[in-house]
Amino acid sequence: MGTQPDDDGTPATGTPVLTGTPLIVLSLQGGRPYPATVQTWVATAQGLVVSARVSVTAEAMHSLADHRVWVSVPDRGPGFTVFSGVAHRADETALDITGVVTLVRERRREHVRAPAKVQVSISTGDASPRQLQVVDLSQGGVRVALRAPSDLALDEFVTVEVHLEDGASISARGKVIRIDSGAGQAVVRFEDLSSEHGTRIDRYVLLHLTPEESGS
Repeated sequence: MGTQPDDDGTPATGTPVLTGTPLIVLSLQGGRPYPATVQTWVATAQGLVVSARVSVTAEAMHSLADHRVWVSVPDRGPGFTVFSGVAHRADETALDITGVVTLVRERRREHVRAPAKVQVSISTGDASPRQLQVVDLSQGGVRVALRAPSDLALDEFVTVEVHLEDGASISARGKVIRIDSGAGQAVVRFEDLSSEHGTRIDRYVLLHLTPEESGS
C-alpha cells in the first residue's frame, strides 16, 4: 500500500510536510482536483495518523467540506504520496483534514496507478478495434494483456477507449511504448488525454486503492 508517517509530521516519503507546501485535494465523490496549501500537518506519536489544516478556495470549500478526500503531497524529488482523510470546515478559507492515512507512494512515476480488470478497445488505422483486457491504468497510460503477439506493434499509434466499471469510458490517442512478449503484455502511453478524462482515471485508481470502509 503505502508507507506510514513519522511522529514529526514527516510522511514515510522522508519529506516533511511543511507550512506552505502546495497540495492537491480531491473529493472521493467527484474526483475533481483542487489546489491547497498546508497551514499545519501533525502526526501522532505512533506515526499512524496525521491531521492537517490546509488553505483552499471558496469553491473548494463548498465541494470538499464534510466529505472524504484524497490529498496528494509532492516529494522534494520525483514522486509523491497520496493520503486519504475527512475534510471539515475550519474557517472561511481553511479545511481541517482528520484521520489522514497513507494510501500509496509513487517514487518514480508521475501518476498513481492501480490494477484494473476492465476492457479496452484499441484501434489502429482502419482496422476493427481489438478488445483487450486492462492490466493496470493511470493518467500516463494503460497496460494491456495481449491475446496474440500481433495484437499491437512497438511504436504504433493507436486510439484507446477504456470501459470503466461504472459505465464511464476514457478515450485518448496513444502510442505503444513497450511490448513484453514474455508476459504477453503491452504498454500504451496516452498522448492527448483530456483533463476531464484524466480526473476520471485518478478517481477510478484512487477508489481502487482506498480501503472499502474509507470509500463509503
